[in-house]
Amino acid sequence: MASQTFPHTVPMVIARPSAATFKPLPPLPLRLREDPASQEPLFGQAFEEGVAKLDAILKARLKAAKKRTVPNARELVASYNRRSQYEELLDINDPEQIEWIDLGPEHKYVTGEAVPYFLLEVLMIRLCELSKIPS
Repeated sequence: MASQTFPHTVPMVIARPSAATFKPLPPLPLRLREDPASQEPLFGQAFEEGVAKLDAILKARLKAAKKRTVPNARELVASYNRRSQYEELLDINDPEQIEWIDLGPEHKYVTGEAVPYFLLEVLMIRLCELSKIPS
């Protein structure tokens, strides 16, 4: 419900910004290789062992189901990933976006019956923004 553009129900509590600052975590495992010419595994030996175990399990299941694997599957996946372009999300479609509602200097938070009025104002602003986006 919280990620819907126009929810059917209205929540009765609004989160408020706090003084705490959050640092975005780097993606783990780090996908950087110091020497581009090296042939070492990108994620380390433990990761490669885990992939080998998963590969063995997949092959056993496919064999039990009388299916065959494609011999160059890894190369097909790698070439597809190199060719594919990422899709850029618009701000209105971003489920990770946090939208803070400006309550003004007199309110730190809003609860109870005052919540729908603030949400109605935000929805009206959002409708105006959506009408300006060319389709």
